[in-house]
Amino acid sequence: MSVIAALTRRLGDLDIAEEAAAEAFATAVERWSADGVPPDPGAWLTTTANREAIDRVRRENKRGDK
Repeated sequence: MSVIAALTRRLGDLDIAEEAAAEAFATAVERWSADGVPPDPGAWLTTTANREAIDRVRRENKRGDK
C-alpha cells in the first residue's frame, strides 16, 4: 500500500496526505544519505508522513483557535 493511500484512509484528507508524504520523502533524502536506508523504508516513510500529518492538523487547529 502506498504512503498516500494509508494516510488518506487514516486522515480522510487527500491534500494533507500528499503534503505529508512529500515532506517525508524530502526528509528521507536528507536522512538516508547521511544515516543509510533503514531496514523497512516503507514503514519509515509511512511513520514519518503520519507524524507530519498529525503535526499539520494540530497547527491548523491551533491557528483556528486564535
